[in-house]
Amino acid sequence: ENKMNRVKLFCLLLVVFTSFSSYAAERFVETVADGDSYVTDTMTKLIWQKSYVTGKTWQQALSYCEALNYAGFNDWKLPNIHELRSLINYSKHSPATDFPGITSSNDEYYWSSASYANGTNNAWCIHFRLGGDGSSLKANSYYVRCVR
Repeated sequence: ENKMNRVKLFCLLLVVFTSFSSYAAERFVETVADGDSYVTDTMTKLIWQKSYVTGKTWQQALSYCEALNYAGFNDWKLPNIHELRSLINYSKHSPATDFPGITSSNDEYYWSSASYANGTNNAWCIHFRLGGDGSSLKANSYYVRCVR
């Protein structure tokens, strides 16, 4: 009986693990259009630019996304803090996300469109290595990934 319970527990854990491990693959669906890759988040229904740029101040990030014509779409924007935060997987680290294309080599700070209420010289950003958010001076240069 004890052996049977262990077998049942093992089978249950196997099912749970298999479900979670396939979740990321099912959640983020990559598509190529006009030579560009974008990622659809099936949970939030947001469409993300798969590629990213770096070295942008907050104002440059806003302008970049607003002017972006990518994968046949021209309605891109810099994500708000809630949209960007939705990519975090709090059970992971370095990177703290399942999003394709964010790796340990580019999992630093990404800009959001949200200004920081306690200081207009700051804006919210997400650190994908640690899975946390915070504010930073808008003059700093960080990564940018646009959303629609």
